[in-house]
Amino acid sequence: MIEKPTIIVTSLGRTGTQYFAKLFDALLDDVTAVHEPDIMNVVEFKGVARYAKLWEKINEVGAFNILVKKPLGLWGLVLQSDKRFLGAVSEQSAIDQILKQRQQFIQSRPGQIYMESSLAFYGLLDLLPTTFSNYRAAYIVRNGRSWVQSWMNWGQEHGGIYGKSGISKLMGHNWPTAEQIPTDAYFDRWPHMSRFERLCWAWAHFNQHAIDSLEGSEHGRLFKFEDIFSQREKFEELIQFLVEISPEPVAQVNLDQLRQQRKHQSQGQFPAWEKWPEAHKAQFETHCALLMQRLNYE
Repeated sequence: MIEKPTIIVTSLGRTGTQYFAKLFDALLDDVTAVHEPDIMNVVEFKGVARYAKLWEKINEVGAFNILVKKPLGLWGLVLQSDKRFLGAVSEQSAIDQILKQRQQFIQSRPGQIYMESSLAFYGLLDLLPTTFSNYRAAYIVRNGRSWVQSWMNWGQEHGGIYGKSGISKLMGHNWPTAEQIPTDAYFDRWPHMSRFERLCWAWAHFNQHAIDSLEGSEHGRLFKFEDIFSQREKFEELIQFLVEISPEPVAQVNLDQLRQQRKHQSQGQFPAWEKWPEAHKAQFETHCALLMQRLNYE
């Protein structure tokens, strides 16, 4: 078991993962807060900024982990989440990988508390009680319409889910597809689906898996992205839930100011739901309607 008190914030991306690492770094004094230690997105930076980002990641995670183990496929819990989603790995094997990749790493980080904000745990939430002795986990879901829009715009420049090419596709994280699931209704149709429709499929399937794995969890909770950043009480509720593991009081900071400091807000040409063509709206409803209703999204 991993003994150090641990806070985990996970999602499917486009929900402020980098922001949450910085948030808890500001809120807690004796904490190491990291953002996506498994992922090295240096390709989205250019020139000196690219090398600066690489050096930052090496300092945060360690050169051996990011430069040796990662290329060899030995460092990357998100791959275990993918395998768990696909049913391609046993529960015990996934538990072993969590401990192998995080136990020594977490214990070696400075401070009494470890905080990780990352998509890496989206498929492993039901295994956290078996691997962490003292933890809190938040899974953040975003309205499917704005999530798809955000990824469509992010993908125009950076690739993102189902939009990568070249070295990014070769070395980066590639999300599971319906082609890998023989029983999926879109197994044969996947090659003919647009990136937009693939994102609709992804939102429904990955979120369904993560949310189901939280059922009955005492130390893991589901939060809506929109609630956190539009309602101060929900923002405070998230923080209060996650810092229950902390022996130290939360720093006296301006929460309203922190709540408005989100980064990586995508900007692009892909429009909001109201301006989608009817064909896009129909595809979204086909894939996402049931989960949207379950989550009480109008």
